[in-house]
Amino acid sequence: VGDPVRVAVDQPTAYLPLVNTAATGDKTAADTCDISRPAGHNLLVVTGIVPVGGKADGIVTVEDPTHYAATVFRETLQRLGVQVTGPAMSGVRPEAATVLLGSHVSVPLSLYIARMNKPSDNLLAESLVRTLGAVKGKAGTYGAGHTVETAFFKTLGLDTDVINLADGSGLSRYDLVTPHVVADLLRAMHGKPDWQAYYASLPIAGVDGSLRGRMKGTAAANNVHAKTGSMSGVSSLSGYVTGKNGALYTFSLIMNNFPGSEADVQAAQDQFAVTLASTL
Repeated sequence: VGDPVRVAVDQPTAYLPLVNTAATGDKTAADTCDISRPAGHNLLVVTGIVPVGGKADGIVTVEDPTHYAATVFRETLQRLGVQVTGPAMSGVRPEAATVLLGSHVSVPLSLYIARMNKPSDNLLAESLVRTLGAVKGKAGTYGAGHTVETAFFKTLGLDTDVINLADGSGLSRYDLVTPHVVADLLRAMHGKPDWQAYYASLPIAGVDGSLRGRMKGTAAANNVHAKTGSMSGVSSLSGYVTGKNGALYTFSLIMNNFPGSEADVQAAQDQFAVTLASTL
């Protein structure tokens, strides 16, 4: 008790220095451990109290994922005895580069979107839009990806005049949509060939993802498949609910500039979804 906690990082790297001020508390102490990265700084910061015998874990982002990957690659080569000269850098592949050092094939898109939607992974969402631009459009940029997804929305018959997207993750304050068009998108996706993969990628109430701890023990648990969304002053829940008659319904709640806490708003969303599941 009173000693610093032991910290293990699954990918130790000089790119993300560790600052550990967390201490061990007695067995009755409250677990107040916080694992975070200050915005704009590449620091892994661990603070708070962990009871004796306890454990805390977490995931942090990095300021520049590409530079991070280059740094880890350089450090790994050095650890294996490979001499590396010069610092880790990121940039555009030279046209003259012809030697393939290695390749990596991602998981199928059906699994990728589940890894994106269930925990609400913003980096995967941003990367996916750029991949759309690279594969289906003219460049691996957000603008090219946005052009591709807008064209897709039109094939679904959506009113793109009420869709304003400034990024791939939904974190921009300039992202503006209506609940109606979100519900239209959900309905349209039900008729697509890849519907099952899309449906399976959404968090399930009381079961997994960002809905793991919500609506447990209610008619909505293991029923509602829906995507959450939240920022300061913004909270949303949109997805599907199966009625008692077996029919599938869509719903979309987008709440902005609300008074009170987000917990209160989420409780209202949960009650709405539970009411749908128990009465439809």
